[in-house]
Amino acid sequence: MEADPRYRATLAKWQACLRGKGYHYERPDKASKAMSKLYGKPGTDTRARATEIRTAVADIECRRATGLVRLARQLDQKYQAKTRTERATEMAAYRDLQADAVNRATGL
Repeated sequence: MEADPRYRATLAKWQACLRGKGYHYERPDKASKAMSKLYGKPGTDTRARATEIRTAVADIECRRATGLVRLARQLDQKYQAKTRTERATEMAAYRDLQADAVNRATGL
């Protein structure tokens, strides 16, 4: 999905929106990871919480403004369907192997 030109273009808009709010993150998951690193240090939880809330609000405002969530959901559905079609044989074989393993384990 990340290689899709529509996603890259929308992600660039999200990045620009965040920059306009004073934040500099490459991808949405980077913002989440940065926030989790703020916690756990003595005396930082109150400040970390305030920073996390401000960052989360800016993030969601930019996601909504750019349509990033909607596009990511659409592309995820598209690529999941494509993968299911392309890998149907392998997925069926995997399910058969799992069923065989359960049957063998039940007989032990």
